[in-house]
Amino acid sequence: MKNEFYYKLLNIGKQDDNVESVIKSVIDKVVAEVSFYNKNLVGLCRVVATNIAYELDNNKIDYRIVNLDDYNLYDHVMIVARTFSNDKLNYFLIDPTFIQFRDYYPYSNLKKNDKFFLSDLLENGYSFIDNNKYNIYFKSFGYDGKNMDVNNLFLEFKNKKK
Repeated sequence: MKNEFYYKLLNIGKQDDNVESVIKSVIDKVVAEVSFYNKNLVGLCRVVATNIAYELDNNKIDYRIVNLDDYNLYDHVMIVARTFSNDKLNYFLIDPTFIQFRDYYPYSNLKKNDKFFLSDLLENGYSFIDNNKYNIYFKSFGYDGKNMDVNNLFLEFKNKKK
């Protein structure tokens, strides 16, 4: 509840209409530009995340870039964005480069734990998430620490926009 209050306070007057369609169009644009030479987006997570972050900034969508290497996992970068609608904070995990893991353990682990989440990432490049999905994503890369709260990602100084 308090996170919604702080979000409202920090974004006074901001309307979060059609954020999902903006996120989808940003992903489509960036992936189209980058995938011309590399269809499976192998090794391009930083490039894709940086370009998506630039577009999210232009559209005034709150986000954090997350490097899984900071959690002693695979060196992979993705984005968590958030928006406020219907009196609720909504979170999106944005990772169109997850497709590069198709024959590796993160893919098979995510497929085993949440097929619908995997399907969203592969088809759309993003998925709505809650704490459970956020933790499932990390566990697909071998994370075995305590459960994380996606709300805290936006409170941690080290994870501010880069």
